[in-house]
Amino acid sequence: MLNSCVISKSTQNSPTSSYNKPIATFPFQELSGGVIVVKATIDNYIDSLNFIFDTGNTGFSIDSSTGAQLGLKVVSSDRSIKGIAGIKKALFSYNHDIHFPGFTARNMDMHISDYSIFEQVYGLQINGIVGFNFFSNYIVNIDYDKHFITCYMPGEMAYPTNGHFLPTKLYKFPVNRIELKEQSLVHTNSIFDIGAGLNYLVSNKLIEDVRLFSPKKKFYPTQVEGLGGKKTIDITVLKKLKIGKYHFKNVPVHVFDDEFDVLNYPNLGGLIGSDLLRRFNIILNYPDEKIHITPNSHFHSQFDYHYSGISFYMIDGLVSIVDIAPNSPGALYGFKVDDVILSIDHKIVTNLQAIKDNFELSQSKHIIGIVRANQLLEMPIRLKNIKKQN
Repeated sequence: MLNSCVISKSTQNSPTSSYNKPIATFPFQELSGGVIVVKATIDNYIDSLNFIFDTGNTGFSIDSSTGAQLGLKVVSSDRSIKGIAGIKKALFSYNHDIHFPGFTARNMDMHISDYSIFEQVYGLQINGIVGFNFFSNYIVNIDYDKHFITCYMPGEMAYPTNGHFLPTKLYKFPVNRIELKEQSLVHTNSIFDIGAGLNYLVSNKLIEDVRLFSPKKKFYPTQVEGLGGKKTIDITVLKKLKIGKYHFKNVPVHVFDDEFDVLNYPNLGGLIGSDLLRRFNIILNYPDEKIHITPNSHFHSQFDYHYSGISFYMIDGLVSIVDIAPNSPGALYGFKVDDVILSIDHKIVTNLQAIKDNFELSQSKHIIGIVRANQLLEMPIRLKNIKKQN
């Protein structure tokens, strides 16, 4: 990076030696949808825990069962935390040291939440979320090409010349101005959210207000997960989306009924998720209220337009069907809730990522091996292409 860089205006006269030096570099695991998971430990406990890095999270949090297992002291509060699927009273645990590979983030306050749903979604136990309390203390460079995160103390930074600074407003999360174009052209403030495994989530209030889509636009029900549990929302395809100076065409977007006023529309119209943001290497500089993005090797990756209407979770180590949207391919081809998925196109699948990878292939027709009531069955399915349907 230092061989090709630009310095922020306030530091252009500084010598190269004054550039901020990394305090630690450590690997991350990329889950479905570009979600980042990092290994860390808490205080004097030696067990390694899995933390999602999430700029959409207003704090630093720990899973309630993990907190109980570690014997963390929990304090109640009068604060509430909003999510797309509900509102919960906030519990806190204060002054903890989080040990990442190579350095320690000290005196972190954490709110307590139930993240058991994420184990079903990703097939991996998620012990907590790294949010605002962490990012506000460090400069964080996320390299989705090499799957490494580099952390710096606040200070003068060198940035890649082939990238772009996003105008950013920082609240308890970063907010950027996004351009959406379909039937109308809309500019709306959106949360920059590397913890949301989707491309873009837009409030139905914005859609109704500006008539973004035509009345003939097709929407397809699907299921997502967040604070409060599961929520059924719609997915469709947006003709154009622009973030900074970068344009994307035919972007799958999720449309949700913001019944808990998470976005406080019209202040915010949506959020940019990790399935889009993973196409950039990102420098998060909260201390200077800057976000820098550089297109990476995933920038031109195709979007996934395949739609089954089936929600798969990991249940007791098995890939199981937990929900099927009415009139979806999953329903029309006879799949049922509690079917256990064993194979796709005669290839054994043992995790959710394998199913996603197979469904993202160019073909739309698959043979799925299942177990139903102790019987082995092979069932065909033809996925819808939501881009062609629109």
